[in-house]
Amino acid sequence: MYLGDILCPLSTCTFECNATKKEKEWMKVEKIKKIIEDSQCVLIGIGTDMQYTGLNKELTEIFQQKEKQEMLEKEAEWLLPFLKSYSCQNDKDIRQANAYENLYQLVKNKNYFVVTLNDDDKIFQSSFSADKITAPCGSMSRLQCINGCEESIRESEEIVNDIVDNIKNPHIKLADIAKPCCEKCGGYLVFNTVGQKKYLESGYIKSWEKYRMWLTGTLNKKICLLELGADFKYPSIIRWAFEKVAFINEKATFIRVNEKYPQMTEELKGKAYAYNKNPIEFFQ
Repeated sequence: MYLGDILCPLSTCTFECNATKKEKEWMKVEKIKKIIEDSQCVLIGIGTDMQYTGLNKELTEIFQQKEKQEMLEKEAEWLLPFLKSYSCQNDKDIRQANAYENLYQLVKNKNYFVVTLNDDDKIFQSSFSADKITAPCGSMSRLQCINGCEESIRESEEIVNDIVDNIKNPHIKLADIAKPCCEKCGGYLVFNTVGQKKYLESGYIKSWEKYRMWLTGTLNKKICLLELGADFKYPSIIRWAFEKVAFINEKATFIRVNEKYPQMTEELKGKAYAYNKNPIEFFQ
């Protein structure tokens, strides 16, 4: 498994990845493995750089063709999230899957927990245990009422498949496809993701409480924090939160892999390392 040429220690001036040649050699693959092996716990933060963004090619072409034939403008845009959900559940990015598998092989024998900012559910399709993952930004595999009816949360697979079948059916127009509705209030069903105005956090809250309990149990233990591609969109979930854990726990080692924002705070000097690379490429 190739993990890149270096994992460079923080510079005392810029905290960028400006390691010397000797440091580049020092922090090769075996060093990264050793950091994990020497840790009692591993906390993994999956950022948006690892988000699946593809759309099923066949389905997209059918949708666009019908949209053009029916001379629709924005009337059919509500269907796009259902195309995304279908793609997330059925399509596969080999490089993303390899990155998750290689990462899992590093931590599988450790007491680990995963926090992801992504709603693509790809981490749940990997070898990682679903009981050790929390996704506070929601999931494209769940639907909720647009009006926030609490009991409206449900798995999306059946509805998504029905809508996709209608899109593929040459005898059904996009304009004739009915929007799924909440059984309680009649409001439209939308995906249970953080972008919704009335986002229902109950979709992930149990796993978040499990994560908090797990994190409490890591105090005064040797913990390795792997932050992979997290930006500043929700920094209180991963980026700032991980920095805080690393600062408080004297036995912590922090590894940040980020192509755009590898910088670290001065407070973590001596216990944190930054790698300026996309995490999917990093774990090939």
